[in-house]
Amino acid sequence: MPKLLLAFLFVALSLCSLASAADVSIIPGDEKDLDKLIAKNKGKVVFVDYWATFCGPCKKNFPHTVELYKKHKADGLVVVSVAFDLLEDKERALDFLKKQGATFDNLISKYDGGGSDANDAFGIGPLPHLRLYDRQGKLRYKWEGKAADLDAKVKELLAEKK
Repeated sequence: MPKLLLAFLFVALSLCSLASAADVSIIPGDEKDLDKLIAKNKGKVVFVDYWATFCGPCKKNFPHTVELYKKHKADGLVVVSVAFDLLEDKERALDFLKKQGATFDNLISKYDGGGSDANDAFGIGPLPHLRLYDRQGKLRYKWEGKAADLDAKVKELLAEKK
């Protein structure tokens, strides 16, 4: 009987991880597509994580992005990730997102990787780059690199009235 129970648990856990991986997608987008996602989520706090698979600090910080989303999505937090990988590396970026359980909106830059065109279009500096928008869609905070006060700022904006 214990072996049967263990087998059932293994299958159940495997199906759960497959279901969450199936919920992860990535689509090409530009700054206009990102603006539409932010506008679509008016009334919610929007956190945007600009990253790439070739960026070590980005990959190191990304699990915190997923954790933050899972912790606060019921409170009104929306997360959007924007990958700056080459379009030909879309599958690599998608694989990374699936392993992280990134079941939120994920874009890959239409500008085909990082670089001045992509950075200028999105109005950001070097990766990793993070932005936090309030419930009205107004940019309130941005960080280059690690954001030590990110959790506090998310809680602050979530506490504000609609």
